[in-house]
This record gives sequence, C-alpha cells and structure tokens, in this order.
Amino acid sequence: MCHHYKNIVIEVSMRGATRDHLKSVFDNALLESAENIYLINYFNESFRKYLPVNLQGEKDLTVIRDFIAKDLDNLRDEITANHNVDIKIIKNECLLGNDCNITAIEHLEKVDADLVIVATRGEQGAKGLFKESFSFFLTESAPCDVLVLRPVH
Repeated sequence: MCHHYKNIVIEVSMRGATRDHLKSVFDNALLESAENIYLINYFNESFRKYLPVNLQGEKDLTVIRDFIAKDLDNLRDEITANHNVDIKIIKNECLLGNDCNITAIEHLEKVDADLVIVATRGEQGAKGLFKESFSFFLTESAPCDVLVLRPVH
C-alpha cells in the first residue's frame, strides 16, 4: 500500500547527529507527494542545554526564537541545495511552549498533518522508546502517522 502524504511535519532538534539523520528522509519516496513540509523545532526551557553556550542564559525568548528560525532557514537551504525538494513547499517554525507534547499535538492538528517524522537520540537506550520520550508520546498521541528514526550505530 502506497501512502500519499501531503502535509509532513519534521521535528528538528538542535543536535547535529539527530539533524543529520533527519536529512536522510529527503531522499525517501514518502516525501514525493508532499505539498507542505514543515521543519519544526518545539522549544521549552528544558531544551536550553542544546543551545549554544552564549544563548543558554538568554532571557529574551525572541532572541532564542530568532536564532532557531535562522538555524531552520539554513537547514532548509541545505536540504533544497542537496535534494530534489522545492523550497516553496518547506515552511520553518520555532514553536515555544511550556509543554512540547501539547504544543506538538496542537500544531499537528493545525496543519492537518498526514505524517510526523521525529528522530530519537537514543540517549536512553531501549527505554528511550518507552513512556518518557517525545517519540513515544507522538506514537501514542499524534493525530497522524508517525515515523520514528532510530540512531545509526
């Protein structure tokens, strides 16, 4: 059975290895019928540790959002330069919220997502795929299909 996903959300973390792993999906047939691809970073206070050191203490969330937006723009430009993806269908957004789980579900519903793609960091080993992780939450709660990319070892 072939799925045609029109609205695809890709959850982008601030970490390099996970981001590099996510780039691999742009050569996948799953994205061929996409009309909208959303590169999204869900940010809350617990993710400050993934920001560059000079921004970890930043109080102005606008500065953080602007940094993440520029980072997502750079990622979009890299993807369109290296893959057969039309820049016009890629939308970037940094979503701030106290609870990334709720923010993610609200966003998936708002954009009528058919598929959400998330890469797990694998930091928690086998238990990372269970209960505590964002990927697990999405597999249980997302209003659309979920593709979880595991780290390559």
